[in-house]
Amino acid sequence: MDRALPHNLDVERALLGSALLDSRVLAHVRGELSPDDFYSAGHRLIFLQMLDMEARSLPLETVSLCAELKNAGALEKAGGIAHIASLTDGVPVGDFTFAENYARIIKRESKMRALLNLLQNGQARVDVRGADPLEIAASLKADLEIISRNGQQPEPKPSERHGQCPTIERKCYAPLAWEYYELVEPTTEASRNFHLPAFMTLMGLALAPSGTSRKGSIYYVDSERLYPILYTVLVGTAGASKKGTAITKAARLARLVRKEAFGADDIVVQRSVDSAEGFKRKIAEVQGQGVSFRPYLIRLSELRSMLAKAARESGSNITSTLCEAYDRDPLEVAATKDPALTEEPWISFIAATSRKYMGLLSDTDIEGGLGSRVGCWAGEPKERIFKPPGVQQPAYSELVAKLAKVVQFWHHEDQTGDGIEFAFDREAHEMAEAFYNDLPAQSGDDEMMGALMMRFDHVFEKFAMINAALDYERVMKLQHVVPAIKATEALVRSTWYIFSEHGAPPWVETERLILKKIRDAGATGIRRRHLQQLMSRKCDAKQFNERVRALIESDAIVEVMRGKQKWLIATEWLT
Repeated sequence: MDRALPHNLDVERALLGSALLDSRVLAHVRGELSPDDFYSAGHRLIFLQMLDMEARSLPLETVSLCAELKNAGALEKAGGIAHIASLTDGVPVGDFTFAENYARIIKRESKMRALLNLLQNGQARVDVRGADPLEIAASLKADLEIISRNGQQPEPKPSERHGQCPTIERKCYAPLAWEYYELVEPTTEASRNFHLPAFMTLMGLALAPSGTSRKGSIYYVDSERLYPILYTVLVGTAGASKKGTAITKAARLARLVRKEAFGADDIVVQRSVDSAEGFKRKIAEVQGQGVSFRPYLIRLSELRSMLAKAARESGSNITSTLCEAYDRDPLEVAATKDPALTEEPWISFIAATSRKYMGLLSDTDIEGGLGSRVGCWAGEPKERIFKPPGVQQPAYSELVAKLAKVVQFWHHEDQTGDGIEFAFDREAHEMAEAFYNDLPAQSGDDEMMGALMMRFDHVFEKFAMINAALDYERVMKLQHVVPAIKATEALVRSTWYIFSEHGAPPWVETERLILKKIRDAGATGIRRRHLQQLMSRKCDAKQFNERVRALIESDAIVEVMRGKQKWLIATEWLT
C-alpha cells in the first residue's frame, strides 16, 4: 500500500543535487519544503542534514555532506557515499527556476500523500464504536486546513502565541556566537535565551574604535550611519532566570577582548543613571569635549528604578536622553557654568528586569522611541545547577583571541580613518528586503506593538553586520543574514510575550492563567469543573465563566462533552 502513495524520486534527487551544486538553492526552497515532504527516508535525512549545515554556515558540497552524515551515524541510512555522489548527475546549474519547480512537485506529491492518509485515518475513526461524529468532523476539518496551507502546520500570528515564552534556537546564532554559547551555557543557571542578546550587545561594543577618531569603526548606511550599538533588556523571573549572570559573562568577554586587542580594557561602565544632566556630564567627562569613540556601557542590574524615575519626571527626562545617545545625536550639558558637549557618543545599553516591571514603561516612552530602540528579550529559568562548573579555560582563551583578532583586523583594515562601510550582496539584499517588507505585519495592526517594533529592522541590520564582521567580511551574505533574521523574529515573539498585557485590565492575567492550565493539560484537556476549582483563588465563578466563554469565542479553546462532563481543550492540541 505504501508503494502506491504518490511520489517522484527522480525529482527529489534533482532537488538535492541542485543544492549540492549551489547551496543558495536552500534559501529559495526552505520556506516551501520540510524534510517530511520527501517520500524517501534517505532523502529526508539528506535534506535535514543540509538544513543543519546551512544553519551552522558550513560549506555544502558532497564530501562535507557525507562527513556530516557519517558523524551523525546516518550515512548508510541516507543511501551511502555512492548514492549521494550521484545526486548531481544531469542536474542543470545556475537557474533557480528548476529547483523551485522541483520543490513544487515534491510539495504536491507530499500533499497528495497527506490527503490519502487523512481519508484513511478518517475511515478508521468512523469505524470505532461510540465515536463522536462532530469531534471527527472538527478534527478532519482542522487537518484539511493544514494540508491547504502548504501541508505545514499554520504558523500562528505573533498576537496568537504571546502566552508562551519564545525560545532562541540554534539557527539564530552565527558560528562564533554559538561557540560562546556552548562554552558559557553549561557554567551558569542563566536562561538559555539570554546568551545571544548579551553576546551581540557586548560584541557590538567591543567592535568600537579606540581613541578620538572613527578609525576601525564599522557601519551600514540606512539613510544614516548605523553602528553596531544595541540597547538590550533581559526580561525574566526575578532571581531565578539569572539575568545579571548572563550580562556579567558577556561583559567579561568584551573586556578581555578589548584588553587583548588594544593592550588595555578601555570600556567605561556606568551602573546607575540618576538624571539626564548627570548622565550627559558623565559622558562628557569620560569621552571628553567634541568627538570621542571610547566604548561606553550603561549596565543596570535592575531597570525598574530608572523607569520609575522617568515616570515621575516630565519633559526632557533620562529616557529621551537615552534615545538621543542611541541615535548618536550630540549630548549637550547646557549649563551656564562648565557647559559640555559630546558630539557623537558611542554608548551601548544592557539592563535586566522582570516582566511585571516593564509595565512601568509609559505609553509616552513607547511612542516617543525608547521602546523601539530597546530590544526586550524574554527568558524562562532553566534547571538549577549544583556548583556550576567553570568555563573550559583553553577553549575560552582561544575564543577571546579569535574575537580580539577580529577587532584588530577592522582597526588595521580602515585606511581612511573614517570607518568601514558594510553592504549586502545581491542574494542577501533580496532576503533582507523581503524580511523588511514583512516586518510591519508582525505588529498585528496593534499600534503599541507597531511603535515597539518600529526599529527592529535596525536590530536585524546590526546583527547581520556583527555576524559579517566576526567572519572578516564587509559584504553581508546569506550566512550572516539568515541568523540575523531568525534572531529578530525571536525578538518579535519576545516583544509580544512581554508587552501583550501592557496596560491591560486585571482580567487579562486571569484569562492567560486559564489558557496556560488548559494548554498544560495536553490533548486530553481538563475538566471544566476541576479547572474552576483550581482558579477559585484568582476569580469567582462569574469571572471564570466569562473568561472561558471569551477563550472559546476566540477559538483558543474548545469545549467538549464526555458523558455528562464538560472538558476544555486547547485548540492547538486538536491539530
